Amino acid sequence: MTEVTQNPVYLHPGVQAEALGEALNQLGFTTEVWKSRDFLCHPCVVIRCGPTRHVQQTEYIYAAPELNGERRWWYWRASPEDAATMEMIAPISQVSATADLLARALPQIRDLDNGG
Repeated sequence: MTEVTQNPVYLHPGVQAEALGEALNQLGFTTEVWKSRDFLCHPCVVIRCGPTRHVQQTEYIYAAPELNGERRWWYWRASPEDAATMEMIAPISQVSATADLLARALPQIRDLDNGG
């Protein structure tokens, strides 16, 4: 029997941040991805009101490694309960699931003119 070695696939955080931004754009938000100059250390997806989704405030989603020694990369956001605390959302490999979760979880303004 032949032994198969598994090498983990490397997902570039900047590319995954761009993919998340595009997925959120498809869900009606407007996004911008910061990968240089405008961000501190890690790629950041800035989520703003879009043509069909109106967030109560701008949201910032970071692609950054987890804090323990394994160095797996996750999407992070500021905790709604404490803005000084970051919380893990999902691994950066789960772009569609993260976009769907954020579309449901972000506080949004209802569009009363259109029955929303």
